[in-house]
Amino acid sequence: MLPINFYNIRYSILLIILLITSCDSTNEPLFSCDERINHWVETNLKTVHQLNRQQWLTIKTIDQKIATYRGFTSEQKHKFWHDKLEEVKMLDWSSEELDHIDTLIDFIDKYNKIFTDKFKNKAIDEELEDTFDVFMYTWKQDAKDKFNWSDRTLYAITASGDKMLSKDGDIQLPKGITIIEQMSIPDENNGDCICNNPENYCNFILQIMSPGTIEFDCSENGCRQSDGCGDFFQARCNGQCVPRKNK
Repeated sequence: MLPINFYNIRYSILLIILLITSCDSTNEPLFSCDERINHWVETNLKTVHQLNRQQWLTIKTIDQKIATYRGFTSEQKHKFWHDKLEEVKMLDWSSEELDHIDTLIDFIDKYNKIFTDKFKNKAIDEELEDTFDVFMYTWKQDAKDKFNWSDRTLYAITASGDKMLSKDGDIQLPKGITIIEQMSIPDENNGDCICNNPENYCNFILQIMSPGTIEFDCSENGCRQSDGCGDFFQARCNGQCVPRKNK
């Protein structure tokens, strides 16, 4: 099984020794602060618009994955998450838990406008944004209260595009390489924000990669903000995962 850099030890070390840089504000890229990744998406949008979720899963690094997802059409994004949730249902849930997942699928199908480029942090119907925020908060809280789902499980369902392997929130890493290998660009810290504060999922990601690792927080530290974090990648990426200071 080939590891994605974001999940392996090398990347956790990069997170520990963060070298904070920023994009050139006079020429801000659309998809990634890494010029190579951004250029690939910009010049290959026709290919990006033909990708399905299974092809997306083979992309090697988190930077490439998020940048590619940002290049998706709103229809692609909706289908991406609809397919992900249908896949989640294949795990060993109770009938009540399956019903709860179905309510989430019904919501994103009914309110598929949340996947438009202008949804979060941009000009759009504030009522729709409030509807999304309230529903997600209530849905996750009900999952905790009724089924004792952990934050890690909820992260694997709603905030990770990767395949969920167990109800505990285990995630499958890609096993092979497809035509997407041509997108393989060495992963390196480049000043992009990669997490959302207050939706801090840093520790869930790192615990999946390496149980027992030190704890991290999502720190707003001047990195380049963009969309693609949190539930359904709809939250703003406004921070980077940095080691938690001992108190």
